[in-house]
Amino acid sequence: MTCKVSYCNIKSAISFLLICFLLMSEQQGYGQLNLIRTDSLINKDWKFTHQAVADPFRADYDDAGWESVKIPHCFNATDPYDDNDDYYRGIVWYRKNFQLSGGVQKGKRYVICFDGANLVTDVFVNGAPVGRHEGGYTAFQFDITSFLKSDGKENLIAVKVDNSENPFVAPLHVGYTIYGGVYRHVRLITTNDVHFNLNNYGSSSVFVSTHEISKDNASVLVNMNLTNQSSARKVVKAIHTIYDKEGNKVFSNLSEDIVLAPESNTQKNIYFNTAITNPHYWSPEDPYLYKIITQITDGQKILDEQTNVIGVRTFRFTADSGFFLNGKKYVLKGTNRHQDKMEKGSALSYEDHEADLQSIKKMGCNFLRLAHYPQDPYMHQRADELGLLLWEEIPLVDLMNIDEHFKDNCANQIREMIRQHYNHPSIILWGSLNEIFLQDKYGERAQKQTDSIYAANVSKYAAYLDSVVRAEDPYRYSTMAMHMSSDYDKFKIDIIPQVASYNIYNGWYSGKVEERSEEHTSELQSRQYLVCRLL
Repeated sequence: MTCKVSYCNIKSAISFLLICFLLMSEQQGYGQLNLIRTDSLINKDWKFTHQAVADPFRADYDDAGWESVKIPHCFNATDPYDDNDDYYRGIVWYRKNFQLSGGVQKGKRYVICFDGANLVTDVFVNGAPVGRHEGGYTAFQFDITSFLKSDGKENLIAVKVDNSENPFVAPLHVGYTIYGGVYRHVRLITTNDVHFNLNNYGSSSVFVSTHEISKDNASVLVNMNLTNQSSARKVVKAIHTIYDKEGNKVFSNLSEDIVLAPESNTQKNIYFNTAITNPHYWSPEDPYLYKIITQITDGQKILDEQTNVIGVRTFRFTADSGFFLNGKKYVLKGTNRHQDKMEKGSALSYEDHEADLQSIKKMGCNFLRLAHYPQDPYMHQRADELGLLLWEEIPLVDLMNIDEHFKDNCANQIREMIRQHYNHPSIILWGSLNEIFLQDKYGERAQKQTDSIYAANVSKYAAYLDSVVRAEDPYRYSTMAMHMSSDYDKFKIDIIPQVASYNIYNGWYSGKVEERSEEHTSELQSRQYLVCRLL
């Protein structure tokens, strides 16, 4: 008798078991099952206050009067809807006690990961500062192994979150609410000493891309960053296995030896020339996904493992004919999406995200702009599965601070965004700014930029940020969103990105949908680059 089990059923069973494990790990000690890598939610039993308090990161601090909350949590979810013209932006604190069953295990690393906290976050473990993150829309993580109590006693995490306006952290000024709090999941990751680098801009450190795509074949490039945090030299191999949607193995490879020096990171690129034969293409109409499992082995056991999806597709933008997907002209029909909901703010559940995605698909969209910031990882996962092409961008909106710290922060947000979401075939565009000339350098609405020195510096910074996008991902397109102002042409910003995109508001703020400025129409038609019209 032959027993056939579908990939979908296997995936559902694994998902169910994983959910059960995560639920159990919320109630018991964290990260202590004997697995290759554990990734446990630690969303329950947090304490919260927005009162001004002194040194609440101390273990002996009494938080009995604090509010009990569960993550995701947004502390100013209702503020934007009252009759006042402002909302709370300031410092809040979170605290949580937890234990590791059996204490810290030898040869293990413990990393705390925040999927999102807005805007500047300081993390303390057992009274000691472990790290700061500046930026509200990308994940970040800190290795807390050396800060944990080795005797199995209770540990304390204290988190300071500040959503105050910060002149060195984007965004500076926006037309949407800057919500605050630890508004996405918090996780505790446990790995072996040898693992995929967890100190790489919040990414998985496994980057997968497809190349030389034809109806007969698709090549696959895997870029890995490995870490050896032990005191001994290690020799390992990488195992790559690709499965189709039905769970059939279509490719497998065991690499040559990879030598890892003690306490070091090692970059390794592996190119598979004929990884997928007769590939099934991915598209919004047929979002077919392969799965690739990448493992590190020392020859006796698996030390670490990452699973990613592969969507085989080709795409290109042209100035004269528009966008092409899988070799055919393709019309992009889409919308923008913000990550908030009344009375929840930005602390959305998976069900909230899913409801938005289903509405967008029901509208007939095949394209979505995640405006104006990186959004929850669930959005990218489901865009891959549902078939939505994505444009993702950092929150550099309306105004720029001509300062090196600010520029570096924007570049850091770009690297985090791209490295964290690199493996999603749905993404085709990376954005580095939005309507940057909408305001002058003082934050006032401007019809025209009157300070040519400021405008020239904005152009210089814009060119630098675009170069960061292209360096991080040479296989997708860079873009910048501009409003209909001649300043972008005057100061040469419109020729910086690979795709020049314009926000056209006819029929929204004023006028009619079919109306367009004759001046800008002729100006754009005289240039050989694509214009994306977002109505």
